[in-house]
Amino acid sequence: MWSILILIVLAASLFVLVPFSDDTRFATSDMDKSKADEVSGFPYLFITFAGVTHGLQWIGDGCYVNNFVEVNDILQDRRPINMCASGISPNKWDWDNGNSFVEFSPDGTVETQWGSGTWYMMTNENFIVYHDPKRKVGSQSEVPSFEIMETTIRVYGYQKFDIKNNVVDLNRTKYHQKFDWIRNKLQIFVQDENIPTNTFMDIGCNAGLTSFLAFEVGFQHVTSLDHDGEYIKMLEQIVALEKNTVIHPKEFSFGEPFPQKSDVVFVGALIHWVFTCTANFGKFDAIMDYLSTVVSEVLLIEWVDPQDDAIQSFHHNDHCNTVHHEPYEAKLFVQSLQKLGNIIDVWPLPGKITRVIYTKPIQELEGITKYFYEQWGELHSIIQQLEATRSEELFHFLPLLDFYSFLEDFSSPSEEELP
Repeated sequence: MWSILILIVLAASLFVLVPFSDDTRFATSDMDKSKADEVSGFPYLFITFAGVTHGLQWIGDGCYVNNFVEVNDILQDRRPINMCASGISPNKWDWDNGNSFVEFSPDGTVETQWGSGTWYMMTNENFIVYHDPKRKVGSQSEVPSFEIMETTIRVYGYQKFDIKNNVVDLNRTKYHQKFDWIRNKLQIFVQDENIPTNTFMDIGCNAGLTSFLAFEVGFQHVTSLDHDGEYIKMLEQIVALEKNTVIHPKEFSFGEPFPQKSDVVFVGALIHWVFTCTANFGKFDAIMDYLSTVVSEVLLIEWVDPQDDAIQSFHHNDHCNTVHHEPYEAKLFVQSLQKLGNIIDVWPLPGKITRVIYTKPIQELEGITKYFYEQWGELHSIIQQLEATRSEELFHFLPLLDFYSFLEDFSSPSEEELP
């Protein structure tokens, strides 16, 4: 919840950070250190400066550690960076074992030796994660199961598909066009020499459908994350039956430190859950900052609109206990995603405009490949048609106008330069 309750002990002086509102974030008070550690809950601190977002987790003893990333882009260091109470003042903290300082202000800004930046904090204090009331695990009501039919494994549950020799058959799959598109998109990334694509992460993997698609097209290491332990256990069994050593399932709750960074990260129909029910974000900037700590090259993220049947029937924004700091709406989602850089592709599910997949490269210029140049003209044509009809689908394509205007500032590559 965003009325933050977090206590952090400042060494020596025993000053602590205490509960703050959006307007007053810092205060000081005397507090017993053991009690501060006890009530600190599930705290994360996000600091952005010099173009890099650092996600730090409270570990007690007056310190945070940068567990979210393996490589600190500023210090070019392959070890976790810590930030600990300096004892000098409640707003000034040691960065990297005292090699420099980070100074916080109540208005959400921060000063570092690399320049100014921003910060905010989140916890799971007093937050109750939603679980399906019948299954008591996960958020989906469908019970996971599978059966072996000669040489084919038939998967049941929220995701339905068949798999044989690690190849997925989508004939039984809901939204099969979506997964066909994902398979083709991932194939393009793997074949593109300008985009490193050794590792893939499937966040909210459920039964592992997208994970198997990533394996199919050639990713060498696939991390499959989901908070539903029953689905993860089933996926582990299927992976073992298929003798697949590339896919690595792991039970994981959105908001925890990621196990590692990955070249390509896919976040399926998850945004409406983590905004309000199964995680305590309540703000799109917070979600994007969190995701920026795990993706190295390309982020694929699916938007689920408030008018979608799933939200209309479950009422996620009203059903759960998260305190929202902004409305759940597409405009704010897109604005937050654009803060990570240009959106280069927008794909609405055919016949279901309430679900849209956005493609966002982390390394902007490396993402401008032959494929995206080929799509340039096609997307401009789509946009022109939508403008002419004033279709509601136009909104989702508006970010592309900025991106392609940006491309027009560059000379088109010659055939020799294209991959």
